[in-house]
Amino acid sequence: MKTLVVIIFAFVYQFVFGSFCVYADIHYKLIDTTIWATPDEHIVSYPLDMNDDGIADFTITHENNGYNACYIYGAPEPSSGEIQVDDNSTAYTCSDGEIISETPIDTLHHYYSMGGLDFDWKGAADKSIAVRFKINSQYHYGWIRVNIPNNSGNIYIIECAYEGVPEQSIASGSKITSVFDISVNDSFWIESKNGSLIINTRNSNAERISGSIYDINGNYVKSFYFFGNQANVNVNNFQSGVYFLSVDITGRHHTRKFLIY
Repeated sequence: MKTLVVIIFAFVYQFVFGSFCVYADIHYKLIDTTIWATPDEHIVSYPLDMNDDGIADFTITHENNGYNACYIYGAPEPSSGEIQVDDNSTAYTCSDGEIISETPIDTLHHYYSMGGLDFDWKGAADKSIAVRFKINSQYHYGWIRVNIPNNSGNIYIIECAYEGVPEQSIASGSKITSVFDISVNDSFWIESKNGSLIINTRNSNAERISGSIYDINGNYVKSFYFFGNQANVNVNNFQSGVYFLSVDITGRHHTRKFLIY
């Protein structure tokens, strides 16, 4: 499976009079690995290297020692991995769309349960762990998606992603780059989430949002039509490459260029 990231070239760190744009750079990784310990092994661990620098940032562990238990902890130094927990010091079950940022993250370098004796994660399918770790002494926020069955008999480590822009928040479950255009002069802004480009209008009244997407050679790929304040255009099945977004919002035409890789 390819890694899906979208970069919208029109807005990369622009600081212009009357306009401020925030550029994100989400790095996504498919893991697709299940770990489980047998009574003979007792403990099986998976070292997770979020940014592929050869250093494990987190360790996910399954324990079978007369009972099943599942844990995550920040890998030993030089790792700087930290995990968000709830009031019971259990790794927080984060739903898609929740914003992961500095405010809710606790500094943790120990074992924190995801199953077994703590029940928040048992049977919690497709939930994510909110994390942060350091790259070049700066924090980067991210998420790790796991499934744990009701009996905590294994840990299915599905995927993870982190925000490449230091100290910038990330939405849990986000796999493609988000661009938030906050221009006071433009009539819309684009963000992205879970394999879709989301076009938002600034008009409080419903508008006609229509357009087409073309590949780098000008070949037609997809059209869309929505009526309202938001258009959700699915690009999750697009091949890697450069694309052009041509959008018309109640007669106002705009073009954006984006990359999937």
